[in-house]
Amino acid sequence: MTRGSWEDFGKAVWMSLLAQPLGSLTKRELELRLLRAAVDSGVIDPHPRSVAEACNIPISRAHAYLTDLALRKPPMSDLDAVKALAQALKGSEVLREDSHLSIPLNDAALRICLERKMALLRLNAGDALRRDQVKLTPAAPARVPPASELLSLE
Repeated sequence: MTRGSWEDFGKAVWMSLLAQPLGSLTKRELELRLLRAAVDSGVIDPHPRSVAEACNIPISRAHAYLTDLALRKPPMSDLDAVKALAQALKGSEVLREDSHLSIPLNDAALRICLERKMALLRLNAGDALRRDQVKLTPAAPARVPPASELLSLE
């Protein structure tokens, strides 16, 4: 857990619960609202491993929760995705194989953005996408707008 504000967490939970009648929320919706409040207030780091440890749940469920939270927000812009990917790659090991590049990603919003872009540009290597890794064909980086081109738009 990170050093977030418990007061901010409590206020976020309370405001979220007031948005709809309490009896109308499913268990899953309550869980997502609690997790959103914890992440937004800084009580829990939005990393699958941190969520799994803090909530005492399997890592696969933590990935599912973070994916659900990311899907409830507007998609990342190309510029934000390139910046997030560059930041993620700083501490990651990209594995190169004959048919694809494997990139570990723990940011659900970035993974969703890349998955959509890959499908749109037909860059998927044909494998099922894992929740913590994206596979790109070797031609993929050449077909996505260069980072320098996107960063010059700022």
